[in-house]
Amino acid sequence: MQQVSSAVAEPSSPPLEVPLRYRHTVTYGDKVRWLPPYRLIPSFASADGQSAVYRRRSQVVLTSDSENDSGGQATSFALPDSEMKVRIDQYGYARLIRPTRSSQHVDPLSNLVDGAADMEREAALAVCAHLNEHVDAMALPQRWTPTPDMQLVPLSVRPFAETAPEMPKPIGTRAGKHVYDQQAMTDYLDDRARWTKRKFAWESGQKDLQAHSQRAAAGDLQAMHDHLLTCLKDILWPLPATVSFQFDDVTGVRMDVQLPLLPTLPDREAAIDYGNRVIVRRMSEVIHTKLHNRHALGLMLRLTGEAFAALPTVQQVTISGRQQPPDRRPPRYVVTARVQRKTWHTLFQRGVATGDAAQCLEQIESRVNLTGLGAFLPIEAFD
Repeated sequence: MQQVSSAVAEPSSPPLEVPLRYRHTVTYGDKVRWLPPYRLIPSFASADGQSAVYRRRSQVVLTSDSENDSGGQATSFALPDSEMKVRIDQYGYARLIRPTRSSQHVDPLSNLVDGAADMEREAALAVCAHLNEHVDAMALPQRWTPTPDMQLVPLSVRPFAETAPEMPKPIGTRAGKHVYDQQAMTDYLDDRARWTKRKFAWESGQKDLQAHSQRAAAGDLQAMHDHLLTCLKDILWPLPATVSFQFDDVTGVRMDVQLPLLPTLPDREAAIDYGNRVIVRRMSEVIHTKLHNRHALGLMLRLTGEAFAALPTVQQVTISGRQQPPDRRPPRYVVTARVQRKTWHTLFQRGVATGDAAQCLEQIESRVNLTGLGAFLPIEAFD
């Protein structure tokens, strides 16, 4: 499949660093190499087939290493309600594969099954949708927002995943008892001891998480701080996100988030070219800008939902997003919102909080101003 590489342009001079407003500041995530413009391959999907972008580590089982580049390999896709398969070759073309004992008519001149062109196009469109899922997921950070009905404990108590070392096989018997190689048995006992130590450390950490969550639910400010950090760390951040926050008291939290700039988001998409060929092309400027805006607004809702789900005593969240221009200009706030738990709960139950971010912001106290072309304009952030 066609691969397109491009580096994000570096600013000619370092930006003017201005600290975020609140006391506690933390940065999560890195610019991951599987995101376009570097690659556009389905290497970061959960076992359920959906993109892992902005999901929780405790929610997903990754199917492969995100650094494993398989984009150039041919891939076959089964067609629904058919014995046919379509193979996407290394050049991106969709090729129909007939079963060995196909009873369908084959044209001896074109060597194509009846209706093959339509089948190939259908399969190529499915491939594009699969590839674009990881880019589309960037526009929906709020999609996996946890419910405010019950307190979020991201790594809830579960069995230790690592299997115990296997005992070596006996090399013989003596007086009716198994005999083992002495060195193999020594290595096994050492491995078993290290495994047991890791298991106890895991179980102890799980108990600590539960204890932190219980103290946070009781209104312990230090536990609230630690538990919120744990919940945010559990998110699979696809881009760096710097968040600062401060508790007014056990019922209110204020947050600032450094929003990404437009060039840091993916600017490639999979599409169909002539001959049912899957290509990776640059997005139009309008589509790229809309992706950026939806990501920024969705991120605001996601952080709001994380605070409510992690901290049951919090009744109000005030959150503001700012952008740091790539030149020497000072940062500017471009979106701000304030919402009560009761209102958030109602919006969540109606699906508004996890749906269209702009529509949700319209139904709460918020400020955001976009130009006709989708660019953010500065606003005055809530205190």
